[in-house]
Amino acid sequence: MNEVVRRIDELRKKKGLTKKELMTKMGVSPSTANSWFYSDISPTLSNIESACVALEVTTEQFFSGIGNENADSSEKKFVDAWRMLTEPEKLAVEKVIAAFKATKAVKND
Repeated sequence: MNEVVRRIDELRKKKGLTKKELMTKMGVSPSTANSWFYSDISPTLSNIESACVALEVTTEQFFSGIGNENADSSEKKFVDAWRMLTEPEKLAVEKVIAAFKATKAVKND
């Protein structure tokens, strides 16, 4: 399985979808999907875009998860999780981090 198909499968699992559910959302036939997963054929750009829509990620989020094998495991998981957040969710996380920093600064004074 190539990296693009691996990424689709990774995001599919994170969303809790079966392969059949994802293919239905994408409007892709089972034979097309089988060629990706079992014949090492790459999806077209159009199919990747359909996967992004079905998986509710941007193409940037999709491709940013490819090729990061050298990153520290916990750091990679955090960055991958961050990329999947909506803007309001990111803002909430940033506020929590700011609160931790403020607490740490007070303790160090």
